[in-house]
Amino acid sequence: MSSKAKWNERYRTATGEPNAAQVLKENLHLLPVKGRALDMACGLGANAILLAQQGLEVEAWDIADVAVATLQDIALKQQLAIQARVRDVEAQPPEAATFDVIVVSYFLDRDIIPALLLALKPDGLIYYQTFTRQRVSERGPQQAKYRLADQELLQLFSGLQVLFY
Repeated sequence: MSSKAKWNERYRTATGEPNAAQVLKENLHLLPVKGRALDMACGLGANAILLAQQGLEVEAWDIADVAVATLQDIALKQQLAIQARVRDVEAQPPEAATFDVIVVSYFLDRDIIPALLLALKPDGLIYYQTFTRQRVSERGPQQAKYRLADQELLQLFSGLQVLFY
């Protein structure tokens, strides 16, 4: 089964309301008053919705067209400034100096981290939340390669100033 098919099936059968990343919810005060934000690998778009509710213009990308269609419907109904698109972020990462805020939750592709750093505008923010190899629950990927090692997130983003970890 392809990655796209796997995620489409997961979102097709999803139940309950999606939750925004805890790191984003707890640090809304750091967001700029206005600007462009990216919810990368957005899934059903909980981060995108929260960012748009804060007044940001949001792009939300995911490989799963089922998730993107769901988010497009929500954005339309709630009149939120969200442009949800089907986009394989591994094949087509964001362009340089494009976003004031980038949010990534529960997605890990180490190879696109340099592109994320370049995609930030000056003084931009990255909110990143994913699973670690030190498990605190049974949730998340089983394979270690899809989980962060100790201190790895700090190393991957070592060129940025850490505001919250």
